[in-house]
Amino acid sequence: MTTPHPPRPRFVLSVGVIGHRPDRLPEGMQPRIAREIAETLAAIRAEALSAYGRYTDCFAESAPRLALVTALAEGTDRMAAKSAIVLGFDLETPLPFVAEEYEKDFESHDSKASFRGLLSRACTVLELGGNRAHEGRSYEAAGLVVLDMADILVAAWDGGAARGRGGTVELVAEAGRRGMPVVRVDVSGSAPPRLHWRGLGDRHTAPLRIEDHPAATLESALAAAIEAQIRPPQNPVERDGLDRYLAERRRWVTASVEYPLLMLLLGVRWPRLGDILSPQPEKLANALSEFGSAQSAIGAAFGWADSVAARFAQVFRSAMITNFLVSAVAVLVGVMSLAYPLSAIELVLVFFLVLNAFIGHSRRWHHRWIESREVAERLRAAAPMHTLATRAPGPFGAATTWPAWYVRAVSREAGLRGGRLDDEALASALAALRKLVSGQAAYHETTARRFQRLHDRLAMAGQILFVAALILAAGTFAGKAFHLFTATAEMSRWIILASASFPALASASYGIRLIGDFEGAAKRSGRMRGQLSALASALQKGSSDFESLRDRAHEASDVMLGDVATWRLAAESRELAMPG
Repeated sequence: MTTPHPPRPRFVLSVGVIGHRPDRLPEGMQPRIAREIAETLAAIRAEALSAYGRYTDCFAESAPRLALVTALAEGTDRMAAKSAIVLGFDLETPLPFVAEEYEKDFESHDSKASFRGLLSRACTVLELGGNRAHEGRSYEAAGLVVLDMADILVAAWDGGAARGRGGTVELVAEAGRRGMPVVRVDVSGSAPPRLHWRGLGDRHTAPLRIEDHPAATLESALAAAIEAQIRPPQNPVERDGLDRYLAERRRWVTASVEYPLLMLLLGVRWPRLGDILSPQPEKLANALSEFGSAQSAIGAAFGWADSVAARFAQVFRSAMITNFLVSAVAVLVGVMSLAYPLSAIELVLVFFLVLNAFIGHSRRWHHRWIESREVAERLRAAAPMHTLATRAPGPFGAATTWPAWYVRAVSREAGLRGGRLDDEALASALAALRKLVSGQAAYHETTARRFQRLHDRLAMAGQILFVAALILAAGTFAGKAFHLFTATAEMSRWIILASASFPALASASYGIRLIGDFEGAAKRSGRMRGQLSALASALQKGSSDFESLRDRAHEASDVMLGDVATWRLAAESRELAMPG
């Protein structure tokens, strides 16, 4: 379905649950533990809906969704799942093995029936396809998926040491290391549930042990923790950028063609249909089809961001080129006005320069390009991670920029993927990740070559114009000094015009190179090609097991987003301005 604006993310908040199985839950305390878990989920639900009400305008009209991410093990997981269903949460269930194998963990008929009943109520089930030969590793994988998919964690923990790999103790420690908000339910009953979260203090790094994190009662701290997870940036500039992006409209034609025409003039590349007909979001979303994301929240948001970014990149570059060339023409007309009545034309050209720069600034062409490009690249990196049931880590606090907030909200909306990550599915994910990384490496190779060629030819044009100006000046001087010729009045006017036009056009060439930063872009793309090519080679030789693939997906994300950060830092300093 086509939409007139970029999609607003649906409000989603995911709560992960981990905790002990019955053998570590004191039998007499289990009713209290179940009650405290239910009360905690009810409090999270109330605070989440309250926060949603304050920022409704940033989200889609769809009803807000709360999700509980749990592996449905006996004990804590099922206590939470039963309460969550009553409270209207959706169940998202990652299983360490295929369901039939995982069911063997539960000995009694009642336990198996309870597992099947809850599993049938889950809106999403992901079977990780672990094996008993590496049982601890399989439990750990499912637990890490719970952490990756959650915005806040509820952990029923006795405070004791770990008894095996992938258990509650290890996962609580990992949550603390990430800086997640963790609600600890004390299974001994010696204290009410408390929120442990780095955001409650002023520490920049997360303490190693969850007990060392700042802690507070739910009544005093839960609202702030949830608010921080879902609140859009409150900085007026960032909020204006978000509102402007969400109001972007579908465009069918891009009228600004100066940039592709300059590349044609310099022999860099031939014009393409996409230079005039704006690429449509639905078509661009297909770039993520290998990950099954083309029709998902991630794909739809990516298609729009990529379309907006491509359009404003061309609009901004075309406006920049026009300003420098018109400035050069204005100089020529100013010189010619000494002999001809061209002052009105000069006035019109100067007025156009001022107007073009004013419109570019007021409509924020430059920022709209940079911000939408950041959104697109963040979502491109999110697609393979979503396929592998992971997300970019944190930050578990208020987002400082609207692109970071928007991408995090879209990733939440996408939620846990369903299906089975068996050997065949993992091999398919590996092939898709290879294709993405190799495709990005090829893109950067082409971009580096094209921008270097554009830079070199602009530099050559400027040098030729300056040399021509030098030759003309030297010839005129020699002609006058040695009486080699006598210039007519008309010839003198043309000599003056050429003497002014060559340096003016050469300066325009330099300005286009400076603001366009084509050489810098070529070098950055060259470095990216090297990094991505190395990663592509590693993927060719690498394993397709779940843990390795998740690691490679995060590595690809780090490389691509590192490039975005470097590019944004360089691009932000090159605003559209009037030459002078």
